[in-house]
Formats: sequence, structure tokens, C-alpha cells
Amino acid sequence: MTIYPDTNIWNALCDQAVDPAGFGAGLSARNVKLVLSFHTVNELLRTFQGSRDDSRRRGMELFSYIGEHLKGGHILGVHEILEIMGFEMSVANRRSSAPNPFVSKSRLSKLTAAVQRHAAGDFGVEADEFVNERRQFSAAARLGQKEHIEGRPDIRDKLRAISEEMLPTWLEETSTTPNPDALSLLSDRIRYRFNESTPVDSLQYANALIQSPTLRFSKASIRADLYYNWRCANRGSNSKDLYDDMYHVLEAAYCDAYVTKEPGQAKYAHLVLTKDTTVHIYSPEVPIDQWLEALAIKQQMAA
Repeated sequence: MTIYPDTNIWNALCDQAVDPAGFGAGLSARNVKLVLSFHTVNELLRTFQGSRDDSRRRGMELFSYIGEHLKGGHILGVHEILEIMGFEMSVANRRSSAPNPFVSKSRLSKLTAAVQRHAAGDFGVEADEFVNERRQFSAAARLGQKEHIEGRPDIRDKLRAISEEMLPTWLEETSTTPNPDALSLLSDRIRYRFNESTPVDSLQYANALIQSPTLRFSKASIRADLYYNWRCANRGSNSKDLYDDMYHVLEAAYCDAYVTKEPGQAKYAHLVLTKDTTVHIYSPEVPIDQWLEALAIKQQMAA
């Protein structure tokens, strides 16, 4: 079983001083893995830029804590979303039999090395510029989405005609059939990942990915784009954290469970992910380690 923790879950584990060795051994005994992404590590770098006087200390503490988890056998690394799309395309054209979303041991070693550097307080100019660039990219995506919706009243009105009650059915139907909206969104992603791909080739790939009954990420990415558009049309704009939060959700596409402390994600995470990935919102009334262990037991019993 694989569980993808959002960044706030890693913070909760650290704050509650959950012993990485003991907790990890318990998970390993049940064949449960926690999934760590490059996006999670990069997002946690923002801790060093916090406004608190002890932001640097907190950043080092958090990365040191994650580093202790990486010493155990209960951590998997996951590829970034555009890499996962490439693996799905290999399946679609029969170059491989199934996508492998999880990184090799050597790639996980690189992730571990990065965590160790940050645990030692390595947050120099390069890291600072990277975090700022990511923040600017998210802001630009948010603004660009708002301007796009405002400039296309036909699209805005079409999206506003879809009620919140209709939303789950619309997302499901649109992402599982090769209709113009789904094909356009997915082929755009394909050309972004593979800029040498022609419009005709990208549409053929998109058609194959949508119709595959086993490939999860492509369908989730279509739903994410549709939901992002729908929410912007119905609210006038999207929250500044939504883009990065949905990135986490997409990286969990091949995990058995996605867990977060953010209640707002309960409104959309399950709409984006396929039914193969369950979504769980943590509430601090229960210690985080006990909650995760109980979740694992419940999920395995239901399998």
C-alpha cells in the first residue's frame, strides 16, 4: 500500500515528534510505504523563507526529520507529473506494459542528498531563486487562468451552467471519453512535455490515453484542468495555493491513498483522482501516527 502525504502531514509528523524508526518499522511490517515527491521537498523549502525569526531553524528541523525517515525502507519517491505522463504514453504506444511512477533507488538517493543538504541549513541564493520562481510561476498560472476565463464569456457561461451537484458526473464523463474538451486539454499537456510532438500525434496519443482503462494520470490531469477552469469561472478567480495543492493531488495518481490536513481539499481532491486513490483529511484529535496506521489497516482490509 502506498500513501502520499501532503506537506502539512510531514509537518504534523515532525510537530508530534513521531519516531521515524519505530513508525517506519510498523509501516514496513504491513508493507505500507509513504510517498515523497520532489514537489513536496521543493515546497517545504519555503519554510526557510518564513517571516518567523526561527524560520531557518524550523527548516533545518523539518528536513532533518524527513531525512531520518529516508533512512528506513518505508519511503518511496515518485516521479514528477510530466514524467508520469511520459510513462503512460509508453504504455499507450506499447513500448512498455505498465507505467512505473516510482523512482529508482539511485534517483531516491539524489532526493535524499537534497534533503540532507537542506537539513544542514543549505538554503543559498540558488534555492532562494528556485522557490521564488516557483511562486511566480504559480501566480502567473492563476492570473493567466483568470484572464482567459474573463476573455472568453462563452466558456465562462458554459462552465457556470454546470452546478456543483452536476460537477462529479461532468468530470467523470468528460475525462473518460475522447470528446473535444478532453482531447484538447490532454494534447496540450503532451505538446508541453514533448515539444517535438505534432498536433496530430498529440491528439492520437491523447485519444489512446483517455480510452485506456488502466492509465490514471491522464484522466486525473484532465479533471484537474477542468476543475481549475470550472472553479475560476464560478468564483471569479482561484486561491493562490490551489495550483500547488493540485500538483500534489496529481502526483498521488498512482498511490492508494492521498492524505492532507487541508479541509478545503475535501471538496475537489476526490473529484480529480480516479477511484483507485482514496482521499483522507486528517484532524488532530488523534495522533498522526495512530491515524495513519489505522488508515492503512482499514484500507488493506477493504482491498
